[in-house]
Amino acid sequence: THNNADIWYMGPLYQLRDDGDWVYDVATNTWTSLAGQRGVAPDQREYRTLACFLPQGFIEAGGRPDAAANEAKLKALPPNTWVVMDPPLKPRVNRDWGSTCIAPDRDVLLRWSGGHCAHGGSDVPMYHFASNRWELSFPEEFCLGQCYSNTSYPTGFNFNRRPWVSGHTYKCFEYDPLAKLMVYVGHSPWSYLFVPAAADWIGRTRKPGDMSYDSSFYTLTCCQTPAGIYCWTARGEVFAFDAKTRAWQPVKLTGDRLPASAVDHCGMGYDSQRDRLICFPTAYGQPFSGQAYALDRKSGAVKRLDPSGMAGAQAIPSFLRELAYLPNADLLVNVGATLPADSAGIRPTPAYDCAANAWIALTIAGPAPAGKDGRNVSAGAAYDAKRGLIWATDADGQIYVLRLDAASVARKHL
Repeated sequence: THNNADIWYMGPLYQLRDDGDWVYDVATNTWTSLAGQRGVAPDQREYRTLACFLPQGFIEAGGRPDAAANEAKLKALPPNTWVVMDPPLKPRVNRDWGSTCIAPDRDVLLRWSGGHCAHGGSDVPMYHFASNRWELSFPEEFCLGQCYSNTSYPTGFNFNRRPWVSGHTYKCFEYDPLAKLMVYVGHSPWSYLFVPAAADWIGRTRKPGDMSYDSSFYTLTCCQTPAGIYCWTARGEVFAFDAKTRAWQPVKLTGDRLPASAVDHCGMGYDSQRDRLICFPTAYGQPFSGQAYALDRKSGAVKRLDPSGMAGAQAIPSFLRELAYLPNADLLVNVGATLPADSAGIRPTPAYDCAANAWIALTIAGPAPAGKDGRNVSAGAAYDAKRGLIWATDADGQIYVLRLDAASVARKHL
């Protein structure tokens, strides 16, 4: 049975009911407890009753949403300032060590995060930009006997044909705008498919062997492009998701050798003006070097970029996972990490200037998703092209939004 009260970090999600040894009699189709417990009547289903664990809790929270008022608020956002949206009900149980992605055709942010000692459910909460509301599409389901077990979370479906979170999700999922589904690659040998239009998981497709190594969820790094999802591996390989066949295809790389991806430290963003992927490699446990690699999406040519400001970029906390590319500013903004505080106590936000091939620092006000310590492994970020906004969320389901004005934001070269 569930434990309704405990939703703190590592809180026991279940209480044992009639625990002990039982014997199943095949002939009579009955279970008998060796300790004499009565057991539970068949065909029972029990849910936790807290609002944040049930779909209707999110629908009813905060009263009737006012989309017009919310859009007016977004249009009036102060430039170059993080603003907290504070939805009336937020997903709970610490969805940490993971990212988020945007489904532009549905106008929602998808949050798939948790695992290990945090949230271990099969649900994918969706944040609706227009109404400032989270949506939970089905009651939360937890993995019996496996919560807090990290890499032993099982591969496969639960009884409702939904996958479990891996040890953590990091950046091992992304939304494909062509297939109109979210692809999750954290388990081997499968990719699992979530469709926002159906608000549910719909099945799975097999991953190639080179994407199915041990604990691949640590290092597989996905990135959305208009042509589909690309995935960077711990072997320095890149795969592209084919929306028609729902299969991963290897990208033939030429030119410079692309380094390996590493857990959480690395980042990959899409430069839409030049139709290329930008990769920032960092070895696990090592400081960031400031180096960047460009991968031409059409030709597969890899080029080491040697950006200016690499020495200054070494002050960036080794966390490049959460990147948002702003086409009008031509910047890849590192949302999940900030630089050490300046004399005014402000922690500048690092960004890569794609046109200048240079590292810069932006002065952005407000409560940054990177947190007071400058590195938030539970931050998830995405760019909303419809409104020209960067959105971010954290382990507790808080929502942050930023309108970055390239003409007025204070910047300096690193």
